[in-house]
Amino acid sequence: MALEEDKNHHYTLVNVYLLTEKATNEVDCIHISESGIFVIESKNYSGAIYGHSRRKMWTTYVNGKKFSFYNPIWQYNGHIKAVSNMLNLDTIESLIIFSNRSELKKLQLGGEIVIQRRDIKRTMRRFNKQKQFTKD
Repeated sequence: MALEEDKNHHYTLVNVYLLTEKATNEVDCIHISESGIFVIESKNYSGAIYGHSRRKMWTTYVNGKKFSFYNPIWQYNGHIKAVSNMLNLDTIESLIIFSNRSELKKLQLGGEIVIQRRDIKRTMRRFNKQKQFTKD
């Protein structure tokens, strides 16, 4: 686990392992700022991405070939629960971030935030308007 701090007193924890009663969860990234605590699931897929928030598997098409992968929303739900229980907080924000080599197509979501890496700053600016914590 690595902890990085930027000039605005935002902290980022990378590759965090959390023990729960049932398993160990590897969280790609936890970002902590005055705006909140964000659990980030990072996906390094390329190609056209298709998925539905309530389906177990999502699909990517790369060079005419179809590949399935586990629904990242279902994956990070366990991460969010683990972080929430550890910190005793109910207000954990979550993001799923795909590489810029992907193309997000026909995602049917239920309010989850699924973006590409290039949209991180714009997305985080929306949250920066809401302060939940002090710098202390």
